[in-house]
Amino acid sequence: MGLFNIFNKLPDNIFIEVCPTVDVLQNSLISNFHVSYVEIKIINKSDFSLFLENPKIKTSKKINGSFEHNIPAPVGLYPFHLKCSESHSIKLMLPDNVLDKLSPENKIRFVFYDVLKVKYQSRKYTIAELTIN
Repeated sequence: MGLFNIFNKLPDNIFIEVCPTVDVLQNSLISNFHVSYVEIKIINKSDFSLFLENPKIKTSKKINGSFEHNIPAPVGLYPFHLKCSESHSIKLMLPDNVLDKLSPENKIRFVFYDVLKVKYQSRKYTIAELTIN
């Protein structure tokens, strides 16, 4: 179950809804541990179709020389065709190699590019908003 839902208006009536979630995984060899992921929902409210590429995270500070970082996604899912008035949801794990280098007050946003390299991005979220320690 998500902690909160927030709509973010983007150019051309494209919306991104981000719902942070924490699951508890159990393994007989190790104790319970938490996995942070987000459910990202994109709603195409425009009059045209989009072909979206794999989402990225844009950080407020450089990590390994870059502000943008790939989010692992299922193979073969992207580019994704989002028709007029359609929505697309996906749950993605937040990459530990990025989160471990950010403090709770640092900010990230979720970025999608279409195949023409037009950028669509969410509002900024603090790490504290998206994770539970």
